[in-house]
Amino acid sequence: GPMKAGPSVADLVAGLYAANAIQAALYYRDANGGEGQYIDISLLDTTVALVAQFAAHYFMSGEIPARVGVRANGGTPGGGYKCADGDILIAPGSQLLYEKFCDAIGCPELKSNPRFVTNLERVRNRKELTDIIEPIIEALPVAEMHAKMVTAGIPSSPVNDMAQVFEDEQIRERGLAQQVVHPV
Repeated sequence: GPMKAGPSVADLVAGLYAANAIQAALYYRDANGGEGQYIDISLLDTTVALVAQFAAHYFMSGEIPARVGVRANGGTPGGGYKCADGDILIAPGSQLLYEKFCDAIGCPELKSNPRFVTNLERVRNRKELTDIIEPIIEALPVAEMHAKMVTAGIPSSPVNDMAQVFEDEQIRERGLAQQVVHPV
């Protein structure tokens, strides 16, 4: 059934849209002798805009897109996978990256398999491809699978819990978590 995304994505994105609209209005004001602009931001409009790929699929085909869970909504085999000790997201989003993915997981034969040779065929045969690659990915620790993807140049990320997020070297280096003393 329906599942909440976690944080209120509609509110966050509406705020970003509002900030962009304000900046555009200020730019317009400065370029047009102080004339103001009216800004209208809607949570509903923002949410509908976020389903862009699904809307495009619907308008092009007339079909209601199927839910794909953590799988990529277009390319296959992109999406989320379970590893031996956690979860990972991978995004081999082009033919070249798919071929590098096949090599990285030790399955070069998948590149020439007629069921998987193009993205269209991979999408049509998603279950068959997933049934082949899931056991391979599930047998590896997240760090090893991620290292294979990084080495192959494939976008990838471990799925971190909050502790792992704030233990990450880049997060610490950029100072994203700050301690402040409240005056009261």
